[in-house]
Amino acid sequence: MGTTSSDRRFRGQTAAERAADRRARLLDAALDLIGTEGWPAATMTEICRRAGLTERYFYESFRDRDALYVALIDTVADETRDAVLAALAEAEDEPRARMRAAASALVGVIVADPRKGRVALLEGLGSAALQTRRRELLGGFEQLLRDQARAFYGDRAPRGLRAQVSSIALVGALGEVIGRRLDGTLQISDQRLVDELTELALTL
Repeated sequence: MGTTSSDRRFRGQTAAERAADRRARLLDAALDLIGTEGWPAATMTEICRRAGLTERYFYESFRDRDALYVALIDTVADETRDAVLAALAEAEDEPRARMRAAASALVGVIVADPRKGRVALLEGLGSAALQTRRRELLGGFEQLLRDQARAFYGDRAPRGLRAQVSSIALVGALGEVIGRRLDGTLQISDQRLVDELTELALTL
C-alpha cells in the first residue's frame, strides 16, 4: 500500500503534524501579542513574524485574524473549563469547598497568566465575530453552573427562568470582577480574589 503525502515524514513529523505545529505556533504568538500589547497590535504580519512563519501558513490554518482570535478564546475557554471541572471532581462534597475549588481553578488559569485573562475578557471588543463567540462561550459556562447546581443541590437547585437568570448574573459578575483585577482598577491579591469570588458565588 502506497504512502500518501500526508503520511510522509519530514524531520520526524507527518504533514498533518507539521500543520498542527504551525497552527499552535500562530496561536501562541497571538496569545503573547494580544495578551501583552492588545488586539490592535496583533496584525497578521506581526503574528506571523513572532511565530516565525509566512502569511501563507497563516491562511493554512485561519481564514482571517478574527478566526484566529476565535480559536484562541476557544482554547482559553477549554482550558478554563477543564481546570474548573477537575477542581470540582477533587473538592469536598460541601458547597463552600466546591465554590472555593472552582474559584481557585478559575483564577489559576485566567489571572495567574494575565495574557489569557486579557484575551478572554478585555480585548477584541470591537469585533462582532469575537463578541458573538464570547457570548456563546459564556452561555456554555452558564449551563455548566446550572448543571453543577442540579448535581449538588438536587431538588433544591433553582429551576427554569430563576436558574437561567442566576447563572447569567453569576458569570457576568465573575467576568467583571476578574476583568477589573486584570486591568488594574481593582487592587486585590489572588488569594483575596478567590475568597471574594467564593462568597459571591455562594450568595448568588
